[in-house]
This record gives sequence, C-alpha cells and structure tokens, in this order.
Amino acid sequence: MLKKSNEDRPKIERRCNHNEVKDLVKVGDLATLHGWSDCSPFDVVKVSPNGKKITLRLRGHKMVEEGVCHPGGFAAHWSKMPKFETFSDPDGRCVEASLRKNGKWKKVGWPMKSPGAEVTIGQAVYYYDYNF
Repeated sequence: MLKKSNEDRPKIERRCNHNEVKDLVKVGDLATLHGWSDCSPFDVVKVSPNGKKITLRLRGHKMVEEGVCHPGGFAAHWSKMPKFETFSDPDGRCVEASLRKNGKWKKVGWPMKSPGAEVTIGQAVYYYDYNF
C-alpha cells in the first residue's frame, strides 16, 4: 500500500487570529463537550466581551429509540446504538470553555495539549459509551 505524502494532504490552519473571534460564538448556540469517548450536549449561555471565553449549560436528554445490545467483548456489542434527543434545561450545570492558541475550545482548567474536554460549536450531541 502506498503512503500519501504530506504534500498531497490539504493544509489545515490550526491557529486562529484571536482578533477575529468576537462574533464566532453567540448566546443560544449549541455545543458539545467531548470527553474521552462520551459526548455531552450544552447551550451557550454567556460569551465574554472579547469572545474568547464561553459559559455552557448542560442540556437534558432522553432516549427516543432503544439500541440493540449483545453480550460479549469488554462489556457488550451494539448492533444498533440508542438514539437520544436533547432539550434545553434551565437547571443544568454550567461549565466554562476558553479558546486556546491552537484555535480549539477546551474546558477551562484542562491542559491544551491533553486529549479530551474539547468543545465543538454548532450541534448538541449526547453519546454514552457503554463499553466504559
């Protein structure tokens, strides 16, 4: 199998211009906090004046379609994953995230280079990894 060289891959700019971030995230936007393999849905409830720090509130979730689980492996095998719906929860816990030098949003207090605690903006996803 031939290996592609790095020259063939599109270049992705990992750093952002911090002077242009002020209006990237707005109150009411949806967000997802990625743990190791789990995902938690959030609402953006506050944006700092410079746009580099956001406060997120955890959304509620409910199962709308059951999955199909089979014994085996580490914990189980899923032939069909359960599906969840998320909804705004005014009593959800709040966390803060900040925009880092590498252009990624991370939960405040989490090291930039450490995996996990990354926040993506634009959709609220709930996912629980039943094998952990």
